[in-house]
Amino acid sequence: MKTLSFSSNRFFLAPSLGETNPSSIMNSISNKIVGESASSYLIAKTASNSAFNPSLAPFQIIASRYMVSLDTFPVRTSMVTGGALALLGDLIAQKSNTSSSKYDRARAVGFVSFDVVYRAIQCILFPQLVRIFDGSWLASIPGIGMNLRTSAVLEQTAVNQFLVIPFLYYPVFFTLMGFLQGVPINTTMTRARETLMSLLKRNWLYWIPVQCFQFGCIQKKLQIPFLCVAGLLWTVILSASVASSQK
Repeated sequence: MKTLSFSSNRFFLAPSLGETNPSSIMNSISNKIVGESASSYLIAKTASNSAFNPSLAPFQIIASRYMVSLDTFPVRTSMVTGGALALLGDLIAQKSNTSSSKYDRARAVGFVSFDVVYRAIQCILFPQLVRIFDGSWLASIPGIGMNLRTSAVLEQTAVNQFLVIPFLYYPVFFTLMGFLQGVPINTTMTRARETLMSLLKRNWLYWIPVQCFQFGCIQKKLQIPFLCVAGLLWTVILSASVASSQK
């Protein structure tokens, strides 16, 4: 049973009849208030340190705004990300080419345009790829003993690398690059025939492990931004190959 006690025109409930000593009650209340204040301070301090760390604040702000943009405008954000990194990759490749000191703007525009277009295609294609190739086909083959998740990763990677890349990615790449550079269609086809197999070998060597990791470990909404970052190195390789084919 609790009793009602008064102090300085205020009242509070004492825990029991035996605990009517004002000093005891005040000590109890004081300890409670101090404890709550200390807990609140520690929580606020921890949040403050994580949210307003001076060394990390710029990166946190950029990352936060990028994630908001990715959630709100996923296709547009992926296209801009891909285009920006493609421009950087081509710039690195051109600056690394010691045989020519002149910056090829047409080639840069071609790489940026292709990457922007292909990122939009990926935004449409990948959800369908993940939905259709869910691992059930490989997992159903007797004697393989593969779990559904691993099967799905292998299926999605195989379909993308051995169907999408040879029959969609490179045809769009060569066609768009040739058009933007003002190259005749016959010359574009000749370049494609001469370089396609070597590009495919490099492509598979680089992208098969990257895409296995992408499909297996990367959150769905971050997969295309991840590919944009991984594509930075690939753009350098691809740009260098285009430069050599133009000689």
